[in-house]
Amino acid sequence: GLCSGLAGQVMTSLMVNPPRVGDASYESFVSEEKAIYDGLVRRSRALVQGLNAIPGVTCEQAEGAMYAFPSIAIPQSACIEADKRNQTPDLMYAISLLEETGICVVPASGFGQRIGRVGFR
Repeated sequence: GLCSGLAGQVMTSLMVNPPRVGDASYESFVSEEKAIYDGLVRRSRALVQGLNAIPGVTCEQAEGAMYAFPSIAIPQSACIEADKRNQTPDLMYAISLLEETGICVVPASGFGQRIGRVGFR
């Protein structure tokens, strides 16, 4: 069918109607929510720090999102090669990264970046 199962409906209800002050599970909920949030912040900072350690990659700390948006310095020769392939430089980079390492990223050109910026999400 088109509807989610009972478990999915219950979980969605709990997400949009969390426990309130005074509810038996409120303190547990707040504690778990904070632990999840703090873990996400810690992993995001580690990711950005790791990206910034790669020569030619710069990345601002993610704020309010679950992904980083690094910029990549690509040699002019690679930009020319991408043009010959009728690809954006970030698409060529993403395909190469996937083929050579198995790492999958999304080219930033699909997100309306400014002309000349090469990156991925």
